[in-house]
Amino acid sequence: MISLTPHGRRAEEFAALLEGRGSVGSERDAELLEVVGALRTVPEATPRADYVADLRERLMAEADLVLSDVERKLTLPATQRSRRDRRIAIAAGSLALVGVTSSVAVASQGALPGDTLYPIKRALEGASTSLTFDEGTKGTRLLDNASGRLTEVEALNKRANTDEKQLNDTLAAFTSQSEEAADLLLDDYTDGGNSQGVEKLREFAASSIDILASLSDRLPHGSLDALSNAVTSLTRIDDLASSLCPGCTGGISELPANLANRLAALRSVAATTPTVEAPTLEPAQDYSDETTAEPRETSGPTGDPTTSDPTTEPQQPTTQQPTTTPSSEPTKGLTDALTGEEGLLGEEGLLSDLLGGLLGKNGLLGGGSGK
Repeated sequence: MISLTPHGRRAEEFAALLEGRGSVGSERDAELLEVVGALRTVPEATPRADYVADLRERLMAEADLVLSDVERKLTLPATQRSRRDRRIAIAAGSLALVGVTSSVAVASQGALPGDTLYPIKRALEGASTSLTFDEGTKGTRLLDNASGRLTEVEALNKRANTDEKQLNDTLAAFTSQSEEAADLLLDDYTDGGNSQGVEKLREFAASSIDILASLSDRLPHGSLDALSNAVTSLTRIDDLASSLCPGCTGGISELPANLANRLAALRSVAATTPTVEAPTLEPAQDYSDETTAEPRETSGPTGDPTTSDPTTEPQQPTTQQPTTTPSSEPTKGLTDALTGEEGLLGEEGLLSDLLGGLLGKNGLLGGGSGK
């Protein structure tokens, strides 16, 4: 875009010189380029640690007093304002917002989980990452954020009254951000072949393993699961990066001995922990001492209870021959009394003549005429 004003054209020409386009046209341009080059060599200014600590203490001390009355002070009177007044108010509010945001942002950099300013710190990190659209740059920022989570874990572990849940949540956030950064950097390498991101990812994995190893002996037992998840995630990330880019340097050569021993002890405890099995309808009986085991009654072929030894093989049922029981004698006597030769229904019985007259050939119900 070509500016219509002389000052605008002059600015565009100087910007082109800074980017290496065009040639130096005057001595003044050469002097200005030297000044810009000297300024670029100056390291980035960072606030002093004592200034940050002092500012944070003052903000925390004034937070209760200032924030309690902030709603009333920010309420504008319902009066008609001109366009000029509204512009001035917007400009003043923007400057105040920028100043407050900068101060709070600087003070929140040292906040830890559980502190008042910690949500502001995480919100600023999230906003900075969301506004980055390049995959490689975004992955690098996520790695920096994950490194910040490890620093917070170290600081929390030094506190006397640290909540175990805060440690676990911070380690879980570290694992999540590491995996998200790895996805972005590995995708960036696959799409564009940027190996610098993969090398930085492998260096991050190796340095993080060393930090976790130094923390492993001092972390409470309740945080070992979160520690194990973080170590597993880092080794998986490094293995994937190594397989995609074999020539990329860095990476995890081996786990430190103290970290490997701590995780091995955790896995052995988990392996020896008894598990509760679901109940079955007929639980099997296991007798370790045959002398104290009680016999179990089962139903035999005839329905009678029999005694079986659980330690021996089950035998096939055998067919039993029927035997004459004493109960057959009364039955035989009853049969003789009814159908025997001298019984009621026998040939010489009391009812034989009566039945013959009714059912005989010439009887009333027989086949004859009945005469």
